[in-house]
Amino acid sequence: MDIKSNQLLKTALEQSYNAVVITGPLEGGTLIEYANPAFCRMTGYSLDELVGRSPRLLHGPETDLQVIANLRKCLAQGNFFEGSTINYRKDKTLYWVQWNISPVRDETGLVVNFVSIQKDITKQRQEEHERKLLARALDQAGEPIMIADYRGTILFVNRAFESVTGFSAGDLRGRSQTIFADELHAPNFQVEVAAAMAQADEFRGRTVIRRRDGSLCYMELTYSRMMEPDESKPSYVCVAKDITDQVRLEETLLEAANQDPLTGLLSRRAGAVALTNHYQQACATNASMYLVIADIDHF
Repeated sequence: MDIKSNQLLKTALEQSYNAVVITGPLEGGTLIEYANPAFCRMTGYSLDELVGRSPRLLHGPETDLQVIANLRKCLAQGNFFEGSTINYRKDKTLYWVQWNISPVRDETGLVVNFVSIQKDITKQRQEEHERKLLARALDQAGEPIMIADYRGTILFVNRAFESVTGFSAGDLRGRSQTIFADELHAPNFQVEVAAAMAQADEFRGRTVIRRRDGSLCYMELTYSRMMEPDESKPSYVCVAKDITDQVRLEETLLEAANQDPLTGLLSRRAGAVALTNHYQQACATNASMYLVIADIDHF
């Protein structure tokens, strides 16, 4: 490779966002021969402090020794390696690093160097850890919880939601919410939710869902908007409450208030309401209406 090519390669390495480090062969102790500015920024060491040192100076108490053992085995065999572990900066603060190492061979096939490209993934690991903590917290919640994206695709349900609906998280993840919608009893509920959430950050309503076993469940749902970095595509968290027993009780009380338990006929109040409704309908349609009055004393 000519001088110009070498200069171009060095310039590319110097400008790279990824950390790059070059070490010698195993026989020489794999000591650092070169590190680009991104590697120096990531580790806190200057180039002068790194050259001639072993990459082991970045290891510490929480470095995964099994990963390091696998690394050394790959290098000894002259193979490509990829992995991640905890390393330590010069100031002893830890960071998660993801890196790969490729052997460089001469014309005879002998490994003369190793080139490693590294990336600080501390932020990603922290975010992943926080997501797992949040998922565990949601899973422990007593109320059924579901998270869906802007298309209505289910992203997450907790154990309480599984228990109420009979569907497992695997059944629901990646599916539309219509998987448990009951079109007979609540044909327009999802449309109402979408329309309401387009205008506000929260929506509350009642609906009927069909459990996996086919039975009906009355739910009170609260949808809340969660904005993504792309604010045109929000996700939604839905907190549910099983109100089936409450609805059944309301239906029983309403029936008792409106029907005579002996004859099954409407009560006086319910009858008056029904008569008024029929009369108004007859007037509106200009239809005939007949009223029969019977005396049922001593019935």
